[in-house]
Amino acid sequence: MWPAELSSRPELVRVGARAVERWRGRAGALELLARQPLDAFDSTDPGVLADAVARVMHGAPANARPRVIVESAWMPVVAVECGAIWRPRDVAALLRHRFEVLHRPADAAGAWPLRCDYRVGDAMAVGFATAPALLSALDQAALAWGGRWRGIHPALAWGLRVGAPRAWWRRPARWLVWPEQDRTIVVRRDARGIAVLNPCAALAGDGARLARLVEIERLRAGLVADAAPIHAAAWDGVERAALAAARLHWTPLAGAGMGAPA
Repeated sequence: MWPAELSSRPELVRVGARAVERWRGRAGALELLARQPLDAFDSTDPGVLADAVARVMHGAPANARPRVIVESAWMPVVAVECGAIWRPRDVAALLRHRFEVLHRPADAAGAWPLRCDYRVGDAMAVGFATAPALLSALDQAALAWGGRWRGIHPALAWGLRVGAPRAWWRRPARWLVWPEQDRTIVVRRDARGIAVLNPCAALAGDGARLARLVEIERLRAGLVADAAPIHAAAWDGVERAALAAARLHWTPLAGAGMGAPA
């Protein structure tokens, strides 16, 4: 579901650490159709997730073909610096090593199927590891529902296309703050591509907290003070009144007043 499709009526399933949600594009935004909480997150157990996905898809027509948007609890993300020109296979090996270091035991994310987002010359390569339990759960849910998925996408990769306006890709030195159910992901893009990525920042519900998250990452990266715009996506219809600074721009994915269905 890319921005041009939000004005039609495609569907997506959002898979996070705390809940599975079903959304539909409507009038240029997203409408929440169903939500199933996950009582206990376990990235190794496909059963609970398969049941939750099947429940939110209950009653959906078999031809709905939703995209599955998977947050980093199930599809963890890491970034590595690429100071020289790296061959794609070298970058993939480095990303896999980073997963093995960060996600213990070593037979966890380091051995999972890997997606690598990298072009020669980029400052950083971004990798997404796919939990086998996730794929098993989605297969089980599709069988129970009787339909098919249009695609399975890391939430951040999808968000860089939907949550970030086109200007974010045209101009250097911009931030994107991407919300997930259990964390916030902070990204900075400049002329070299993605230059800063924190995949596990704290949750933030208002503009002041979001601006502080960006300031923390600026200091951590050793960047001088700048006025780069900050684009903050929001699933829950955050009010524009929460805008805390002129450089902070909200991109509400859900329509105004959207909430959990009755």
